[in-house]
Amino acid sequence: MKKLLMFITFAMVGAFGIGCSSDDGTQVIPPEPKQLIIESSLESIIVGDKVTFSVNVNGQSIKGVKLYIEDREIPNPHTFKEAGAFEVVAKKKGY
Repeated sequence: MKKLLMFITFAMVGAFGIGCSSDDGTQVIPPEPKQLIIESSLESIIVGDKVTFSVNVNGQSIKGVKLYIEDREIPNPHTFKEAGAFEVVAKKKGY
């Protein structure tokens, strides 16, 4: 009788341990962030020119975007006060 009781106990513990997995085998892949596309109002810029930037995603204008040059936020429109090559980066949560 002790052996039968011990066998039933081990069987229940084994079945409970194997049957209660929280992993259902599916993976949740987060969506890729949408790419912001920046366009400027001027193709050639001279020192002192005021440039207006527009930001689009798939052809749709996006509002509330912040623009940066070298991690420094810039206003839109922006006046370039010195000559050089500048990389303007657009940021918005979720993009």
